[in-house]
Amino acid sequence: MKINTKLIKFKESIIRAAIPLIGNIFKNRIMQLYINDENFKTFIYLNNFIKYFSLINVEIKITIKIYSLNGLLLKEKIFDISKSSSICIDLFKQFSGLDRHGYFTVSANINPRYNLKIKYLGSLSPQFMTVFVPRNNNSAPQMIHSHKRQQYSFAFKKPITRHSSHIENLDGVRAMSFYVLNSSRSSISANVVLICVETNCIIFNESIDIESYGTGLVKFNNRINCRNKVSIKIKYSHYLSHTKPIIFREKISGIISANHL
Repeated sequence: MKINTKLIKFKESIIRAAIPLIGNIFKNRIMQLYINDENFKTFIYLNNFIKYFSLINVEIKITIKIYSLNGLLLKEKIFDISKSSSICIDLFKQFSGLDRHGYFTVSANINPRYNLKIKYLGSLSPQFMTVFVPRNNNSAPQMIHSHKRQQYSFAFKKPITRHSSHIENLDGVRAMSFYVLNSSRSSISANVVLICVETNCIIFNESIDIESYGTGLVKFNNRINCRNKVSIKIKYSHYLSHTKPIIFREKISGIISANHL
């Protein structure tokens, strides 16, 4: 029994020594779009998810960085959620000087940095929801759950195409806005294509150049009142970790809805 206890303690000491070499247990710099225009402002809902899985008390601090549409780091702030189950952050109030759009990153750090009691959770990443809240009563809040990691390095110049997972019905749609996020340090180009399902003809094809860590906007105005069902694809000049543009569609009624591709 004593031998087993000693072996367990020895194993734990080895793990403690090895973990700092492996790195932080959090996968950080999780990114998502923010909007700050006449239609929407952006809220982030963060939760202390470790509390859902463990009774241990850990200090959790969240770092939020805000980037301009051209990829410049505008602001960063640290929020302590250790004593909360969740917190809501209004980006418009917390960060002055926001662009009309861009993206933000979320990183988390815990203290003690390495805790064997939560090692069973495996590799972690900050947990949050992004909510675009309308500035008027025409639309409902739009919640986006999909988040990807910002790349630390330059992207390989290897073209990649993302196809829509569903068919978009243009009946009653006045316009669509495609916010394309560049997760890498490289300057890239992106091409947004709408293809009519019935005829297989391209009804919209527009390219945009996006700077390092920037956010591009491609707008489709349905001037001919096309009522076709279309598929969407985005072609990227570089291989990115984030290939899910956020789409805002404006109905003729004035209602605006959003989702990721």
